[in-house]
Amino acid sequence: MSRVWTFCVVALVLLSGVSCSRYEEGPNFSMRSKFQRACNVWVIDKVFKDGNDISADFASYYRNYQLNIFDTKTYTKSWTTNVAILYDEAGTWKFTDAKTKLYFGNTRGDYEYKILRLANLQLWVEYEENGSTYQLQLRGLIP
Repeated sequence: MSRVWTFCVVALVLLSGVSCSRYEEGPNFSMRSKFQRACNVWVIDKVFKDGNDISADFASYYRNYQLNIFDTKTYTKSWTTNVAILYDEAGTWKFTDAKTKLYFGNTRGDYEYKILRLANLQLWVEYEENGSTYQLQLRGLIP
């Protein structure tokens, strides 16, 4: 009886759409798909430039930074600068490179983030700009 039970549990896990990690920082295992985990309201938790924590500087310029990734494959991003200028953009998003990158496209231009971690309430991404490597650690607001 225990062999049958073990077989049933293993089969259920394999057939339930379990998502395993492709990302450097994990998670190694999730019951939610990558698409489901990506769709959230994301705010900045920490920011690193070439490995140095620049969170305070980033927060002083990018006030109220918010990235909304919707299940309709659209997104919005907004913040207010340190001189009270509102920035907002909207466009479409998708996974690229075997779901290891997030691509964002809009009328102002396209860009791509390498995904380091994609958990229910954590999205860590990395990108290159002007010879520096930036890492954004975002926190999800919707559990």
